[in-house]
Amino acid sequence: CEAPLETCGEAAAASAAKTGIGDYLKSDIKGAKSYGMKSVLVLSGVTSQTLLENAEEELRPHLVFDRLA
Repeated sequence: CEAPLETCGEAAAASAAKTGIGDYLKSDIKGAKSYGMKSVLVLSGVTSQTLLENAEEELRPHLVFDRLA
């Protein structure tokens, strides 16, 4: 961002507010993507690495984390 720092911070906060986080590809990730949001999958829940690797493109998240903590 080349705008003043205050404006860049607001843009980053607005972007983060439009991020869906979840552990289930078919509801959490698909839902976030269907609303034009970025999606983050957490592998500590329902979805395994194997399920993620075999998922259709529409179910693939933008980012993947093993856990949040």
